Amino acid sequence: MTKQLSSYIRWQNWNINKLALNFSLSNNLHLWKINKNQWLTHIQAFYSTLSPDEQERINRYRYKKDANSRILGRGILRLLIGKYLDIDAHQLMFTQNAYGKPCLHNEIKSDLEFNISYSDKFILIGFAKLTSIGVDIEEIRHDPIHKSELEFVMTQTELDTLKKLPSIDIYQAFLRCWVRKEAIVKSLGTGLSIAPNTLDIGFIPSSEEINFTISLEEKLINLKINDLQVSSQIFASVVYSGFSKQLEFMTLLPS
Repeated sequence: MTKQLSSYIRWQNWNINKLALNFSLSNNLHLWKINKNQWLTHIQAFYSTLSPDEQERINRYRYKKDANSRILGRGILRLLIGKYLDIDAHQLMFTQNAYGKPCLHNEIKSDLEFNISYSDKFILIGFAKLTSIGVDIEEIRHDPIHKSELEFVMTQTELDTLKKLPSIDIYQAFLRCWVRKEAIVKSLGTGLSIAPNTLDIGFIPSSEEINFTISLEEKLINLKINDLQVSSQIFASVVYSGFSKQLEFMTLLPS
């Protein structure tokens, strides 16, 4: 049975004070949306929870806006993981795979998987158990799309389909295609070692979960792709592997 997403997209508001509650993922997948502007007064508090390595990397950012974005993302990520695992946020240790995907250090025994994405105004964080997860969020800017960009992201089949739909907004088609494929490679943990224009996903809006199978290292991996309704000006996707899961959508608010 195909899962209809339209009935699942209900962003529930969670105040930070509620995070003392016991979180349980069970067989669910949790997605957290954070509005950066609502958290700017908490920058220093989150900065203090970061490791010296994280602080050093952030201190090298040229622009304060970018640095603040990373502080919020990494700080809130630590806060949420700490609540899921009942570990102090300061004690969390991270590492990354060969392609740079962040993950929990081996010393932290957990089956928790996570992924994070940033747009200009929002942060999106996804959590799952025993399954890989990737998220991507992008805001519509209506910048001109060059032919080389289309060819980098889209397969020939997707490009041909685009030509047959002259009334479609090319930028939105490009962006929807991109967030789906970015979420796929983040879920797989391969980065752009898999070229986006080799993944034939399509760009037609869907309120249903999309099944996609990919061969990686001589193994077939079954993925679930979900377009997320964040706002009319934002495209986002979440991708995870394995069997279908219940998706829960939450907006994290400061106290």
